[in-house]
Amino acid sequence: MKSNVIKAGALCVVMLLTIVTGCKKDFDPDKPKNGQEVELFLDHYQDVGNQMAYLLPDKIKSPYGLQGFNERELGYTYRVKAKVVITKEPLQDGPDRWFEFERVVSKDLYTGTEPFQVSLISNFVPGGPGLAIGKRDDKYYYLSYEFKPANDAVKARIEEVLALRQRIYTDPAYGHSVSIKATVTHATDNRANTYLVQGIEVK
Repeated sequence: MKSNVIKAGALCVVMLLTIVTGCKKDFDPDKPKNGQEVELFLDHYQDVGNQMAYLLPDKIKSPYGLQGFNERELGYTYRVKAKVVITKEPLQDGPDRWFEFERVVSKDLYTGTEPFQVSLISNFVPGGPGLAIGKRDDKYYYLSYEFKPANDAVKARIEEVLALRQRIYTDPAYGHSVSIKATVTHATDNRANTYLVQGIEVK
């Protein structure tokens, strides 16, 4: 009698685990479900064409872009909730699926000081590669962030890169083959909106 009770209890546990496992809504990038909610980790910086977004809990690189999170600030890491959006009629050259931002779960100040690299070549420009930096009102910009040279030598190097813009636009072979990367840190006086440029490498 006691052994039968034990067996029955064990069977209940197995059935309960099966039900819980079967109901778990894991995100499958090969079989996404429209409207499915996911949680993403956003790193303290983003690169052109790379939002540095990762699927939680395993921190796997996000297979889709995140849209609608316009309040994101440099120098902070985030955990955010988002939902899968799948459209049958994507815009021309646009994605047919993406993550739509819903809400912030947590926001934490990034306190690291080590430099990191960002690419200055954008391959998301209609017609071919382009530069991800520009200049206006005597200031440099990378995406929507200020791109502040650490010294005059770096400023001169940025000007050299800007002079390559025409060649990159008119010579797609060169644009696709050249690598231009900047080594940057977060500016201490305006970390949420500014990259402080330590150096630039052209290969």
